[in-house]
Amino acid sequence: MLGYVYLVVEWDKIEKDNNPVKIGVTTGSIEKRIKKLQTGNSSELYVLKYFKSIKPFTLEKMLHLHYFKYKGIGEWFNLTDEEVMKFENICKEKEEIIKILKENEYYDTRF
Repeated sequence: MLGYVYLVVEWDKIEKDNNPVKIGVTTGSIEKRIKKLQTGNSSELYVLKYFKSIKPFTLEKMLHLHYFKYKGIGEWFNLTDEEVMKFENICKEKEEIIKILKENEYYDTRF
């Protein structure tokens, strides 16, 4: 199942380092997902980065673990600008792991 993993920030906090950034996932369009998120948020949301994935929910879980030391509330993480800039490369590394796991006959491909 193809989808996207994305980083979203509140617009009024975009210039600050250690921004609260949401790491999220969607199998639909990113724009529609942001509109849904916007409904419950008084600040305007802005997509910083996104990555197309063959297993978006697995990748999202891997990213939540990768960024655990930056964990805020829920799916929000206090990432530095440097971590935001490395997001695509981290996603590529994790996606390669997912591809290798998919080739393993014992890997549960439902996730």
